[in-house]
Amino acid sequence: MKTIQKIIHIKMILIIFGITFFLNSCSKEEVSEEVSTEIPSTDISAAQAVPNSYIITFKEDEKLKKNKQKVTQKASGILSKYKISSDKMKFVYETAIQGFNVDDISSKEVELLKNDPDILAVEPNYIEKLDVTVEQGVMPSVTTGKSSNKATTTGYYEDTGDYVDWGVVRVGGYTYSTDKTAWILDSGVYAHPDLNIDYDRSTTFVDNNWGDRNGHGTHVAGTIGAMHNGDGVVGVAPGAKIVAVKVLSDNNGGTQAQIIAGINYVANNAKYGDVWNYSIGFKTRTINVAYETAFQNLAKVTFGAMAAGNQNDNVKYYSPQRKWIKNCWVVGNMTNTDAAASGSSYGDNVHAWAPGTGIWSCGIGGNEFALKSGTSMASPHMAAILLINDGKIYSDGTVTKGGYTASIAVAKK
Repeated sequence: MKTIQKIIHIKMILIIFGITFFLNSCSKEEVSEEVSTEIPSTDISAAQAVPNSYIITFKEDEKLKKNKQKVTQKASGILSKYKISSDKMKFVYETAIQGFNVDDISSKEVELLKNDPDILAVEPNYIEKLDVTVEQGVMPSVTTGKSSNKATTTGYYEDTGDYVDWGVVRVGGYTYSTDKTAWILDSGVYAHPDLNIDYDRSTTFVDNNWGDRNGHGTHVAGTIGAMHNGDGVVGVAPGAKIVAVKVLSDNNGGTQAQIIAGINYVANNAKYGDVWNYSIGFKTRTINVAYETAFQNLAKVTFGAMAAGNQNDNVKYYSPQRKWIKNCWVVGNMTNTDAAASGSSYGDNVHAWAPGTGIWSCGIGGNEFALKSGTSMASPHMAAILLINDGKIYSDGTVTKGGYTASIAVAKK
């Protein structure tokens, strides 16, 4: 069997004006099933943002739909009206939202834009930041699958040499999916031999290479589509075509402008029957119109899954997870005893629970594999289920947390 390479614990802090905020997608969660009784503040706090950078969302106009040239012309016209140089416009969005990203503008210019009759929202260009813990170890030498009473689910090795993680077992096993496509909005995807990567459509919005040198996106991709090839791990939908959409940099960070650019790319290029996965989220309570609009429009193209977050808080305080969006599933993290993980967020808009604690999947650096925990690991289980079943899920039990109950998602019972 392959040995596991230790991946270094990554934790970076950005400080702006002496206030520290973190945004994370996959922080390590304790395996403990104990639920915190701490009641978080009801105040909605602003997340860390790029100074003087904003996302401008237009009121939707059918004439602009999917027409980048017309959106660009409208944006340039509005900036010109307020004597703002069009050179300050960085990203233009024509599908996920109708709008643009502008840098280096003054507070006075922000107020002018907010009052423009064609503009729906002017919001800070927030920074997303991963806080990732990768656990060292060797894939366990177990030989049994899920116990008959479902009290505990374990992974197992097949005679072929493939390791089937407990998460894959719990959602009903794997289903070959070589004709399916999954779009991974994340830190990129490493060129791993266990993954069927679409090199032509993979892209980046943060640097010049969509490859993953962080590990987060590769782990997500492996849970969805790691191949059944006689070695390593097996995904829920082995062989699915993986499209890397890199929106987070190698050092764990990315701006909202970059992430919406990635969402816009998927909305323009995916087709119905594909699936997308978004294992990113604000760590502090933040409501954001641009994000919610972007995912509403992406979900009109095809279905997808997003991580609920690891704040042990109600998702009603976080965008986009708080927003009910048709064809979009918000996923909580459960342990292998069918219990809510202690760090997982919860709420009325958590549509389902899936395995997310102690998940083995693909790592970076050749044939390496990694063990991770978090709602980031639960979400791709759901994405793969949606991929296999053309947007449908089955239920096999429930999980309750914070007074809210939702189904355990499975591909087949």
